[in-house]
Amino acid sequence: MKVPKEFKFYYSSDISIKYKIKICSLKGKRQKESAPETVTKWIDDPFLKNSSLYKDKTLDLYICCTLYSDGKPLCSPEQTMFFPFASGDNKWDETLIMPLKHQDLPHDTLIVFTIWDIYAPSKRVPIGGTSFAVFGRNRIERRGKHKLIIYQDVEGNGDVNSATPGQIQGKEEVYRLEKLLKKYDRNLIPHNDWLDYYAMREIDKITKNAESLNKNALYLTIELPELDLPILFKQQTCHFYKPIPTQKKRLVLVNDVEMNDHPCEQKYYRLNSYDKDDKDHKDLKPNQSEFRNLTNLLKTPPNTQFSAKDSILMWKFRYYLVNNKKALTKFLRCVEWNEAHQKNEALSILPKWEQIDVTDALELLSSTFNHKNTLNVRKYAVDILRKADDEELLYYLLQLVQATKYEPQDMVESPLISFLIERSTRNFSAKTPLGLKLRTKQGPEYGIIFKTGDDLRQDQLIIQMISLMDRLLKKENLDLKLTPYHVLATAEEDGIVEMVSPSEAMAAVINKYDGEILKYFKGHHPDPDAPLGVAPEVLDTFVKSCAGYCVITYILGIGDRHLDNLLLTPNGNLFHIDFGYILGKDPKIFPPPMKLCKEMVIGMGGENSKQYEKFKQYCCEAYNILRKSSHLIINLFALMEESNIPTISEEREKSILKVQEKFQLELNDQEAANSLLQLLNDSVSALFPVMVEMVHKWYQYWRN
Repeated sequence: MKVPKEFKFYYSSDISIKYKIKICSLKGKRQKESAPETVTKWIDDPFLKNSSLYKDKTLDLYICCTLYSDGKPLCSPEQTMFFPFASGDNKWDETLIMPLKHQDLPHDTLIVFTIWDIYAPSKRVPIGGTSFAVFGRNRIERRGKHKLIIYQDVEGNGDVNSATPGQIQGKEEVYRLEKLLKKYDRNLIPHNDWLDYYAMREIDKITKNAESLNKNALYLTIELPELDLPILFKQQTCHFYKPIPTQKKRLVLVNDVEMNDHPCEQKYYRLNSYDKDDKDHKDLKPNQSEFRNLTNLLKTPPNTQFSAKDSILMWKFRYYLVNNKKALTKFLRCVEWNEAHQKNEALSILPKWEQIDVTDALELLSSTFNHKNTLNVRKYAVDILRKADDEELLYYLLQLVQATKYEPQDMVESPLISFLIERSTRNFSAKTPLGLKLRTKQGPEYGIIFKTGDDLRQDQLIIQMISLMDRLLKKENLDLKLTPYHVLATAEEDGIVEMVSPSEAMAAVINKYDGEILKYFKGHHPDPDAPLGVAPEVLDTFVKSCAGYCVITYILGIGDRHLDNLLLTPNGNLFHIDFGYILGKDPKIFPPPMKLCKEMVIGMGGENSKQYEKFKQYCCEAYNILRKSSHLIINLFALMEESNIPTISEEREKSILKVQEKFQLELNDQEAANSLLQLLNDSVSALFPVMVEMVHKWYQYWRN
């Protein structure tokens, strides 16, 4: 490079402005992997189907940017906003302000980029990475726009000899033009408007036809800070500490609490704490003095910071200590995790060490081991925690939750968080929700249930429809004693449900009362003068509520009905809960068209009783009333087409048709009533649901 006679520049040591990087755009095409390779990955992680790696449109991408020097990060990573991109237009135009100033940057500073795609909660996958040196070969800070090649499916590498160098190199014409365009943008080439127009058109043609730049390759365009003059690297001068003068002119000593050891001592430790050949260490045994010092070190409390001399001693006799489980945490604290040899040696000896106790494993989850190179140490600690039972873990739960903040932030998966979620779902699944009773200023207590693991948005929709149908029926003077309890979905798999009290699952009632619902009612509301020995109003409520829910569950296609999600109140109200399957979806094989079990029929007095005849009459009357409002109900479902409720969003058009078919709008009232009665008869006489219910009972028995 020829230096002009009057070369004007700034020294980097004089620039006290924070370093900024503008992320411009991402262009190009991704490499496509083979179908068998894709299927294998999907089997290992089903959520990968949602990744932009397997979609034509790129969604939810963000870029992490970090500054490195000498293979080590200089600062915490900065990242762009999450951004949904339209197809073929991946532009950020976002400026990242790094936490370092120009004057703070070493001459070997490397900018490392990683493009991430979010494909599931707390899961991300790298689209690709690249790196770019801040200073050029002449130690002049690079500026202006730069086009970097992206290494696909890997993170950006910040090592001294980076594995992901972003600078485009080659002898083809298109590479030469790329360099000329950079100079043109920086006004290093004279501009001529009419000539530039034709030149740019020709350059665009050459670029589009160049296979090397467009075939299965991604390119990231960035823009670096540009001042009016070039910036030449110059090391900042380090000002020595000058003691504050006192009247007696005595030296003032200031203790730096942030530095545990002198820098010279730390360097001596790094150079002498291990040898490249560790074979001799395996047979080393301490002498009397060394043994005494080791014993004292092992007696120190947890989280003790060892001096460089003590750390060397622990490292030297690590093989001697391998059978002492209390020594492992002390040894791991002495490891310099940034040194590749020490890291590899420590991880290789870790499985051979005498297994530690759960209490010691907690120490390995502290902030001391939050480096990405200590991930295997944290995994080891979590494996130890797996051996603890739930009761023991409860004593440490508060601390374990606190320790999640020390999990390496740049890791795709957190060992501790995954373990806590796994153990919590085992103990607090959707089958065992949390129930609370709230005091009210007036009236009785109000019970609520916190549920997790179920999509209560669907429950909330069904309860809304039941409330609406209840209102429509009451408008026609038909009160079928429905119980539309309240549901509030607070997240995709969390929510609050009103507790209807007192109530019991029909399965529990049948177990307690020898399989007879009538005995349950007699126990709460006996009436010796009544035909079935139960208060008439209670039996009437039971018959009406059975009819109402039979018709509504038929119209809405409610599935997975069994005696555990049918509830009874002492006053005769029957109602349904848990609407995980709707619109004809059902995990059971050959489900009955109407949700009517033999226990319900026997509770009415049998198929030949007056109550059962009333039941069928209520069913037909309710069905025809709701058919009159079919347009309202169908329109409400149509408005939910774009919702994220899985059952509806999976088959949007079919979901509406399924509701419409249940109304049988082509029939008149009499024909519709006859059709419904036939479905009732088929459901009562169906054998297969009885067998399925028996299987469900056995499952519940063995589960409990």
